Amino acid sequence: MLRPTLFLSVVITLPFLFSCKGNKTASEHADIIGIDSSRYIRIPDADSLLPGWRTDNSVVNHWIGDPDNLHPTNGRTASRSWILSLTHNYLMRLDPVSMEVVPDLATAQPEISANKLEFTYSIRPDARWDDGKPVTAADVAFTLKVNKCPLTDNPNARSETENLMDIRLYPDDPQKLTLIMHHEYLLNIAFLATFAIMERDFHDRDQVMDGVSFAQLEDPAWLENPPADVVAFMQEFNDGKYGNDPSLYNGSGPYKVVTWNRHADLILDKKPNHWTDQIKDPKVFQQAKNDRIVFLEIKDDNAQMLELKSQTIDATVWLSTQSMLALEADENFKRNYNYRYTDNYSFNYLGVNTQPDGIRHPKIFDSKEVRQAMTYLVPIEDIVHVIYNDRATVWPAFLSPYKNGFNDTLKPYYHDLNKAVSLLENAGWTDTDGDGIRDKMVDGKKTDMRFELLYSHAGAWIDQMAGMIREAFLAGGIDVKVMVMDLPALSQKVSSHDFDAYLGAWGTNSLPDDYTALWHTSSYAGGGPNFCGFGNTYTDALIDSMNLVVDESVRAPMIRELQAIVHDEAPYIMYLSASRKNVIHKRLGNQIMTFERPGNMVNYLQVIGHGMQELQ
Repeated sequence: MLRPTLFLSVVITLPFLFSCKGNKTASEHADIIGIDSSRYIRIPDADSLLPGWRTDNSVVNHWIGDPDNLHPTNGRTASRSWILSLTHNYLMRLDPVSMEVVPDLATAQPEISANKLEFTYSIRPDARWDDGKPVTAADVAFTLKVNKCPLTDNPNARSETENLMDIRLYPDDPQKLTLIMHHEYLLNIAFLATFAIMERDFHDRDQVMDGVSFAQLEDPAWLENPPADVVAFMQEFNDGKYGNDPSLYNGSGPYKVVTWNRHADLILDKKPNHWTDQIKDPKVFQQAKNDRIVFLEIKDDNAQMLELKSQTIDATVWLSTQSMLALEADENFKRNYNYRYTDNYSFNYLGVNTQPDGIRHPKIFDSKEVRQAMTYLVPIEDIVHVIYNDRATVWPAFLSPYKNGFNDTLKPYYHDLNKAVSLLENAGWTDTDGDGIRDKMVDGKKTDMRFELLYSHAGAWIDQMAGMIREAFLAGGIDVKVMVMDLPALSQKVSSHDFDAYLGAWGTNSLPDDYTALWHTSSYAGGGPNFCGFGNTYTDALIDSMNLVVDESVRAPMIRELQAIVHDEAPYIMYLSASRKNVIHKRLGNQIMTFERPGNMVNYLQVIGHGMQELQ
C-alpha cells in the first residue's frame, strides 16, 4: 500500500550477506536461521557476550532526523510512524515480518458480509489504555471518524477513509463494530493499518464527535457550516501540543515517550506489566523485549561511524553507502556488529512544481518538455556509482519492480545532455544574452532559468547528490541554488506548494497501492502529498476506476497506464532506490531485518541471555 510518508534518506538491492556469529572470524559469513528473499532475514544470536559489550537490556537506535511531531493523526514523517508503531496499537496492522495485514487489537480477521461491503470486528478483551479502561469499539469509531473529518489537519491519511461510509456499534457488546463501505475496494481491510487507535475519553471527554455522523462528514452543506462545538473540538484536537508535549501522548502500546530532546534523542520506556505481556502466541511487533529504546539523532556521517566504532549505537538503518563500505573495512566493527544490505519498497526522487504561480516561483516546470529535459540532465548513473557504489536501482516510475503492475516497457531517463538541450531549445529556452544561463520571455517578461532546489540534510551523501545535480544542470545552462532546511520546514514548504524543486523520498510497502494521495488532483487541492500538482480529469478517473477493482489481474493494466502517463509528464524527474544498510550489534538477540519499513524490529531486540526464543 502506498502510504506516502516523507523520508530523509534513501533505502534497495537484494541482501548481500556479511558479518559473523559470536566468536567466528570476520572472514566467515553469518549463519541465517530464518530467511525469505522477499520478506526478512533472521540472524542467529551470538554464543555469549564478549568483553566490552554492554549488558543493559536497552537499545540505542540511530536515526537521522526527528519526527515532524507525534500527533496521533497529523503528521507525515517516517520517523513519526515508527514511534507510533511502538506507542500505539492498530485494529489491523501490516506485519513487517510476514508482509501480511494481521489482527492487532482485533481478535481475528473480520467477518465479511455476502455483498462484501460490511466488515465486522471484535476488539481484544484484554487490551487496555494506561488508565486501566478497556479499548473499545467506540475508540476505533472515534479514531476513524476524526481521521475522516475534513477539519482534521491530516491530508496525507484522510483519503484512505473515503470508502468508509459508516460504522455500526453494538450497545450490548462494546467490543464489536461493523465497518460499512461504499463499494468493494482492494484495501477495505488493509487501510486500517494506517490509523493508530486513540482513546475517545482522553481526546473527546465531552464526546462531541459522537454527535457527528459519517454521512455529515461527506455532506458539503454540513461542512460549510459545522456546529460550533465541533469546530472548537477540532481546533483543540489539532493543537500542536498533542504532537510535541510528551505528557499529552496517550497510546495503548507497550512503550511510552519519556523524553524528547529535539535534534538529540527521543527515549521510550517499556510500560511495566503491560497487557501485551500476556498475549498468547504474540506476533513479533506485539512484543516489547527490551526496557528502553533510545532514538539517537546523528546526521554527520563521520560522527555516525565514530559512534558505531565506540559501540554507542546498537542499531541503525540510516547509514550512507560510503559509511557502510568504510565500516566493512574495520575488523572491530565486523567483530561487534551484524550487517546486511536489504531490499525495501521506498524510493528517492526529485519533485518539481508543475503549477508555479509565476511570482514567487518562475514558470519553468509548467512545461512538460522542460521537465523531460531535466530528467536527461540528472547525472543518475554517476550518482548511483559515486554515492551508492552501484548499490542502487534506477526506476522508470514510482512503482517498485517487485510489485504487481510494474510497467516493464518503460525505460528510465538516463543522462543525455544533447537530448536535454534539444528539448529546452524546442521549448524556447535559449541563452539570448550570453551569460551562460538560458532565458525566455514568459508572460511578457524575460525570465532566467534559475530555480531553488530544497532538501533536508541527512548526511554528506545528500549534499553530494545536490552538488552533482547542480553541476550537471549548469552544464545545460540552468542555474540551481541549493537550499538546506530541517525536515519539518521542508515538509511545510512542499505541502503548501511553496517551492520550485525539492529532493524527497517516499516510504511505501508491499501491499497494493491506492494512488489517490500521491497523484489525484484532489490531493493537490486539499494539501495532500500530490505536492507537484500532477493530474487531470483523465488520470483522476483512472485512479478512481482502479480503486473500484478488486481483481489484481484487471487492475494491473490500469497501474501500468498510470505509470506511463507519470513517466511522460515527469512531475518527478528522478526515481532512485538504494539498498537499506541494516546494522545491529551482536550483543542483542532476536535480530530480524525486514524489507518492510522500518527495517529492524527494534522492540524485539534484547540483550542475549534474556530468554531467546524462536521466531513466532
